[in-house]
Amino acid sequence: MKSEQHKKTWAEIVIPATPEIEEGVSNFLFELGTEGVSVHNNEIRAYFKGHQWDSSREKMLRCYLTSLADLGFEVSGEFQVNSLADQDWNSEWKKTYLPIEINSQIVIVPSWKQHAAKPGQIVIQIDPQMAFGTGTHQTTQLILQMMADHVATARWVLDVGTGSGILAIAAVKLFQSTVAAFDDDPVAVFTAKQNCVQNQVEDYIWLLCLDRPAFRQNQFDLILANINRSTLEKLLPEIFPLLTVDGRVIFSGILAEEKARFLSKLTAHRFSVLQQRTMGEWIAIMAQPMR
Repeated sequence: MKSEQHKKTWAEIVIPATPEIEEGVSNFLFELGTEGVSVHNNEIRAYFKGHQWDSSREKMLRCYLTSLADLGFEVSGEFQVNSLADQDWNSEWKKTYLPIEINSQIVIVPSWKQHAAKPGQIVIQIDPQMAFGTGTHQTTQLILQMMADHVATARWVLDVGTGSGILAIAAVKLFQSTVAAFDDDPVAVFTAKQNCVQNQVEDYIWLLCLDRPAFRQNQFDLILANINRSTLEKLLPEIFPLLTVDGRVIFSGILAEEKARFLSKLTAHRFSVLQQRTMGEWIAIMAQPMR
């Protein structure tokens, strides 16, 4: 049995990817059955058990990338397939994740890394497993920066599309908040729960598997929404009544080219823009309701 274990191999799929398609391609790879995905330096690496990566999956991935190109996204239809020994794949997947200093206040540390935090620095330990969200993506970093720089306090917080739970955990550690967090992916909710335990904040975060913010009896001082622009626009009417009189919402996941459209949608839904921040091709916007 032991010799058979060492014969197992993994397929490593390496895909060039611009920031605007990273999340979509990563999610598609999970739908294909990948055991893990890493995104680093405009490159996606996905890992499949050797027997699972076959010609049908390769064809589906190629067709998906072609469809993105047909929609006008900058996509290379070519990708690389490498064979890895069983004991190597996990280290290959994890070695690209290094501690990330968001600013002087916050550092995100993979759960398998040792890190000596600076005095007073908030450490968020994350193990993404199969959920999207490691802190490496610019949309996540933007929201964390705005939380640290422009929010003094927030007693009640809502995290829309929590992923691996980074933003919910940060809210507790920054503001001593009570947080409601939801995601429509049960794997993400399970992973977020484990990360909450790892960070010893599980008593302060209420995690739910939902596809919409069903909290009609609650209002929040701060809402965090790191999704994509089209989904954010659909949620604007539902987010507005969930904010307290002085409540704020931070939107992220908006491409620079989508900024004008999203700002007009905010105005149409009676939101006033307070702050904007840019990183690479992405924009985060802090707003509040106009009462």
